[in-house]
Amino acid sequence: IKFSEAFALYYRKKWRHLSRHEWFLAQRDAIIFVIGDFYLHQVQGDWTSRFVDARFAAGNLRWKGKGVPISKTTVNANLKIIDTILRRTPNDLYVLPPKIEKQTGDDGYDIDLLPMTQQERERNNVLVDEAELMRLLSHMVPHARWPVELMVRTGLRRGNALGLQISDIKWNARQIEVIQKGGKLLRIEMSSAVVTLLRKATEGRHEGPVFIYGQNNCDCPMCADHKKP
Repeated sequence: IKFSEAFALYYRKKWRHLSRHEWFLAQRDAIIFVIGDFYLHQVQGDWTSRFVDARFAAGNLRWKGKGVPISKTTVNANLKIIDTILRRTPNDLYVLPPKIEKQTGDDGYDIDLLPMTQQERERNNVLVDEAELMRLLSHMVPHARWPVELMVRTGLRRGNALGLQISDIKWNARQIEVIQKGGKLLRIEMSSAVVTLLRKATEGRHEGPVFIYGQNNCDCPMCADHKKP
């Protein structure tokens, strides 16, 4: 059985029910892109090493041909998907690759994750200070700057920030009210900087979405294509 076929079996059974189901599909596509749609019994010997080399060589698949590197975390995520498929595919559907006796005594397969230091495991995309935030914003198209700044200053999720309605802003109480996962109401205190930002974004409007195309004097192609909010 090929990887894509085995993936489809397990995806229908488990992963398609999860909120991250699209992430698993993206991992499948990345694996097949770099090494082809392999048979499961081929995962033995130096197969993992060859896959790791090919995955690093492919780089960030969102920027094909641009040579954007990827991290060990990304490669390990691909390896974990392959390992899960090997373990969960019914044994009568394919020729099993040789099992390896792990140190814990458990049977496994020849899939070894790349070793990572504590620094490599930690996220490295944390903004250092407000000056770095401003440098980040300066590289964005103008209409994207306000919602991103709001997310940084309030901790709002992307969906809550982009979907923010003017009615969600309680000006007198200096609070933002949003519904988060599980239907929970979240109230966020607005600093003076946030109040100023939202006043600029709403421009005297009293209803509708806070963020619309064309804001902040943006003349990018996206704003030109959207004449209405």
